[in-house]
Amino acid sequence: MNDRIQTAFNNQINEELFSSYVYLAMAAHFERMNLNGFTNWMKQQAQEELGHAMRLFDHINRRGGRVALRAIGEPPSEYGTPLEVFEKALSHEQHITGCINDLYKIALEENDYPAQMELQWFIDEQVGKRRTSEGRWNSGGWQGTTRVHFLCWTGSGANGRGKRRSEGGGLMKTAYLLIAPVLLFSACEPSVPEVTPEEGERAAQIAAPVAAELLRTLVGRLTAALDEGGPSQAFELCSDEAIPLTRMVEAGSEGTLSLKRTSFRYRNPANAPDEAEEAALIFFERAIHDEGEAPSSFVQRVSQGEMRYYKPLFVGEVCLGCHGDPESMDPQVRRALSERYPGDLATGYEAGAFRGLVRVSMPVTMVDPEGA
Repeated sequence: MNDRIQTAFNNQINEELFSSYVYLAMAAHFERMNLNGFTNWMKQQAQEELGHAMRLFDHINRRGGRVALRAIGEPPSEYGTPLEVFEKALSHEQHITGCINDLYKIALEENDYPAQMELQWFIDEQVGKRRTSEGRWNSGGWQGTTRVHFLCWTGSGANGRGKRRSEGGGLMKTAYLLIAPVLLFSACEPSVPEVTPEEGERAAQIAAPVAAELLRTLVGRLTAALDEGGPSQAFELCSDEAIPLTRMVEAGSEGTLSLKRTSFRYRNPANAPDEAEEAALIFFERAIHDEGEAPSSFVQRVSQGEMRYYKPLFVGEVCLGCHGDPESMDPQVRRALSERYPGDLATGYEAGAFRGLVRVSMPVTMVDPEGA
């Protein structure tokens, strides 16, 4: 092993170790958001990158070379929304692929056949992962009007209604990285049937009025509290009554429906998303990212017995007193937020921003009496 090859391999060890740090930082970011599925997946990627570094480490030692470990850079600690995290992970993975390709070129130029054979393993691995992602990207049938294809926990799509994106386009064209996180849902059930257009329409007919009633109730009470006592009273209303008001509207369905407001940037931990809700949130974020606007709704079948309807929530002017720029908030509200919700993720919004979802769950038998 000559000096040029040895130096290049040592540099790549550093790249792989830094990659492990990056994915651990992303795992920590997701853990702070209470997104356990994403957290675990990123930890797995970190471990895989460490394994890559050790493979290069062993190659140098087997050939009588000298491993020279260098300082590992500090990765970012904040990454934004889950979609932004995976886009950054994709960009990093493309960088690493470029490094492997450059290393292989050096091995060719130096006529180092053992190095070429070793690096072929890395190249084959990347190609295999890319082929897997493209297979999932292109697999399966399409339903309805608002589908985003990378939400594929059944192997053929989001198991909901959606709008077809261009084949092989966007981020999934060039990297495997976005496919595994959205195996998203460890609750993948290949036996769960797809939502048909008819089922989606029926679910929307049942759930949309209930979701609208919840929003009317919350906004009406919030507006009244703001008029009566200003931002601090509005905050108390949201803090103390939002969930009880949700249960009140839910009770009007005579126990057949279950309602929840959820967001990646939640304030009350009771509103943190479960795995199916994470998938729905990413569905809307991706649509906003690609199309510039959110779909009006999304219908999702999560099991043989449960179907869910989602309606997007947006930040209104009336919400900014508690969810806007913390520096612009009433000091009393800011103190109350700090005391009651030290882990609050729900500030820094602008009017009109995507806030989260109203979720309405229903038995499949309400939509299709023979479908359970």
